[in-house]
Amino acid sequence: MISCDAFEFGLENRLGMEQKLEGWKLTISKFIYFHQADEKRFFFLVYFILIWVKSKDNIYPNTKFQ
Repeated sequence: MISCDAFEFGLENRLGMEQKLEGWKLTISKFIYFHQADEKRFFFLVYFILIWVKSKDNIYPNTKFQ
């Protein structure tokens, strides 16, 4: 038998998780909108990541595909 207090706590916890999920969706959509508005910074970020991955290839030269 579940006590009423535990059930209410579970319901509050679930509502809190739903609010957190909505917050994450809003954050991700703002992030995507920001990068659409500021494409130069976005492409610089992609370029930086590509350079970083390329530098990782040089650290482990034997793992390159033939």
